[in-house]
Amino acid sequence: QGSVAGSAAGGGGKVGTSRRKMRLISQWRSPPWMKVFSVTPEESARRETREESGHDVIDLVPLGRSLTAPGYCDEVHHHFFATLAAEPAGQHLDTDENLAPIPLTAAEIDAAIDDGTITDGKTIILWHLYKRKHPSP
Repeated sequence: QGSVAGSAAGGGGKVGTSRRKMRLISQWRSPPWMKVFSVTPEESARRETREESGHDVIDLVPLGRSLTAPGYCDEVHHHFFATLAAEPAGQHLDTDENLAPIPLTAAEIDAAIDDGTITDGKTIILWHLYKRKHPSP
């Protein structure tokens, strides 16, 4: 239950709103082929959001980057805010993916971080970056 985020490159996170609820994507991981084929974090975020949430991305705003474990590895998380189409078109998951969009209000995300339901650092960083740029979600 700790990992409730995703990103375009190496972890991180993406959040989208639909009727004042955020949608965190549970257990998403960066595609390993991203560096091999020079896919940008933005391109990956758009494609993976569509595949995993079932919603098309209307707008994608970078929120920032963070390092997974400075001094230990060079993995960079790219964090985004995505405005999603109102109606989902359906998920397109790989056979080994078991993912679920989790709609939560801002208050529910804060409470889940406060009570330890959300413990994943990527998600907590993503939420912090989002709130700094959008003080009243």
